[in-house]
Amino acid sequence: TKTLVGRELAEGEFSFELYDGDGNKLQTATNDANGAFAFEEIKYELADAGKTFTYTVKEVPGDVAGVTYDETVLTVKVEVKDVGGKLSATLTQDSEPIAFTNTYEAEGEITFAGTKSIDGREMTADDVFTFEIKEGEQLVGSATSDASGKINYPTIPYTLDDIGEHTYKVKETSTNGNGITVDTREYTVTVTVSDNGDGKLNVVATGDDYTKLDFVNKYKAEGEIVLEGTKTLVGRELAAGEFEFELVNEAGETVATATNDAEGKIVFTKLTYKTEDIGKTYTYTAKEKAGNAAGVKYDSNLITVKVTIADNGDGKLNVTTASDSQAIAFTNTYSAEGAIILAGTKSLNGRALKAGEFSFELY
Repeated sequence: TKTLVGRELAEGEFSFELYDGDGNKLQTATNDANGAFAFEEIKYELADAGKTFTYTVKEVPGDVAGVTYDETVLTVKVEVKDVGGKLSATLTQDSEPIAFTNTYEAEGEITFAGTKSIDGREMTADDVFTFEIKEGEQLVGSATSDASGKINYPTIPYTLDDIGEHTYKVKETSTNGNGITVDTREYTVTVTVSDNGDGKLNVVATGDDYTKLDFVNKYKAEGEIVLEGTKTLVGRELAAGEFEFELVNEAGETVATATNDAEGKIVFTKLTYKTEDIGKTYTYTAKEKAGNAAGVKYDSNLITVKVTIADNGDGKLNVTTASDSQAIAFTNTYSAEGAIILAGTKSLNGRALKAGEFSFELY
């Protein structure tokens, strides 16, 4: 008998050889569809009576794809006897059963592919994102992305035990953080595995394109700066909130305001920036609002301040003043004037007083 484990047996697929005790090949046989095979009849003569003949049977190694051949060499012995004018030929008890078992194996595989990108900035070597492939609740494989954005999905192997349909769910397992919002999409890929009969499994994917399992994360970064300056009043003490200042952009729009404190410190309202500001430089003009405080001469200088925005890559923007920015400092001067007229009377006893007759000096 011939047994093929792993798939159906085909008629004539395997060959077997019969050898005599001296190693001479006597016959060849092939299997039928049920696995049976038989050599032709072996005839004996009277001279063979009382003898025992030893034979060996082996399978002919072939090249059927996916098949591991049985290399066993079986020994059978035939005892020939004269029984009342007839010869009987029977197998001895120590003869081995003539049975060969081959194993058929087939393999196949599939490798998913996709890319990882970030909407808002470029990928860096520090950006490592994780992904998983599941079949039902079973984790089939995990993957990570590299600095180029390639997702290195694992290869899924198949054997004959996997013939049938497999449905996979693919999703990202990274978590939000450092300004990144993770893509929550989930892909569904159905893979059908069948046997080609040649040692190779036919692996066909349907559903979501298994070569385009892409994920796009969103990156947002924010930053702020509070510009400060000083106010000096020459001529008298400074009062908190006495003077007003404004910061205007290149379009002439007021973007921040401030007043002074009692020590002369100026703190503008904060300026905020977002992802789209990365790499930009903004130029502002700081100026004092002219007022009407008595005796005060206001500072009319226009001070240029430049702010540059860079990305830290962690959701926070690095907002700094450029080296060629001017220091925000304003100086006002207080001066005061007043007048008094001293008046008195002149009397002349004895005669009438003439205008301009007497002069007086003030020291």
